[in-house]
Amino acid sequence: MSYYHNAHPGFILYLALICISVLTFLYIDIQSVHLGILSIIWGGFILMRVLSLYEVSEHYAPLTLRDASKITNQGSSALPYDLSRRMSSHTQFKRGVLALHALDIRTILWFALGVIYLCAHLYIHKDTMSPLDIAKNVTIFFTIGTAFWAGQSYAASQSASHIMMVVFMALFALSLQKIGILLPENPPKFQDISLLNILLMTLMSYSAFVLLMGLRHGFKNVISIITGLMLILLLGLSYMQLDNLMQNTALWLSGWSLFSIFWIQSYSRRRKRYVLYQGQ
Repeated sequence: MSYYHNAHPGFILYLALICISVLTFLYIDIQSVHLGILSIIWGGFILMRVLSLYEVSEHYAPLTLRDASKITNQGSSALPYDLSRRMSSHTQFKRGVLALHALDIRTILWFALGVIYLCAHLYIHKDTMSPLDIAKNVTIFFTIGTAFWAGQSYAASQSASHIMMVVFMALFALSLQKIGILLPENPPKFQDISLLNILLMTLMSYSAFVLLMGLRHGFKNVISIITGLMLILLLGLSYMQLDNLMQNTALWLSGWSLFSIFWIQSYSRRRKRYVLYQGQ
């Protein structure tokens, strides 16, 4: 999983993991051993993905120093060194720079809210949950969080995001159909307002707020913003209607993976520039 060899290292593996995880939660009676295997595979993948992004940051580190001068930059970023680094840069590494958007402060705050929700969930149910149940919950939250983060690292690429859109929408629709949330004979079963519901709604409200902040840069990404808001609303309504079943994890996993595309595209400011060169 290196940008020296691939423009999107680990992308096929990421899609395969999402598909396997969603289908496992939908069609298999999940046991502890299944969650253990999934967590190990996801952990290994996310470790390799972090290393690939670290490789990109190290590759461009001398070129992205701020406040550089002949005093602060002497010896670490000499002109011959900078030029040689630029000349030897692969196209894959240029794509890898876009993947670094997954390390934005917006995403860090999202994970902070998610950890707060998880800690509150474990604390409130500590008297009724066994150590095995705690491990299951942590594994599920870890899987959803890593899928959401890894999706951001690929969604900055238009070609990758198009593939992700098709795969994740199919999985999300399959999850909705399997769980039956869209069937009229399933009446809404709205849960009571509780601290956990408030925390989760805070997380979703923050996600919606991040999308809306993308409007500061104009209406270029308005379609992604509106679609992302509709997806957040649908996830929130599904949470209020559905019981706490293991199958619902498939809906959340595919839903947040799909949302990662709109999360990145909502504040993407990329634009094409056309340059005319004088002929010889």
